[in-house]
Amino acid sequence: MDKLQFMDYTFMFNPDHSTYTNNEEGLTFFNLDGEVRIKIRFKNGRLVLLPQLGVTIKKVDDKTYRIIANEYQPV
Repeated sequence: MDKLQFMDYTFMFNPDHSTYTNNEEGLTFFNLDGEVRIKIRFKNGRLVLLPQLGVTIKKVDDKTYRIIANEYQPV
């Protein structure tokens, strides 16, 4: 798991599954094929998490979140 600091928050993610970009609008995580996994924005001073299908966000503590890709796991 890698950790990324964004504003006052920490986001943990697996670099084997995701990459990210950030700009003045916020932070966006992508899968390695370029499909958006989650958008993270601030609206009226509040954190807004916009996960896409196949992504789970786990709140670790007040300012730390873990991004989990729900990858297909063969049996």
